[in-house]
Amino acid sequence: MSTCCEPQVRSMTVDPKTRMRIVSGTLVLLLAVVLIGALVGK
Repeated sequence: MSTCCEPQVRSMTVDPKTRMRIVSGTLVLLLAVVLIGALVGK
């Protein structure tokens, strides 16, 4: 599993575009979770 994750981490530290893509993806996921939580809460 470590061999599968290492190249991703390496490319993330090198390529800013990949890092931005991952960051934006995580933000979108967090927003979706918050929205779903609010809908379920109501």
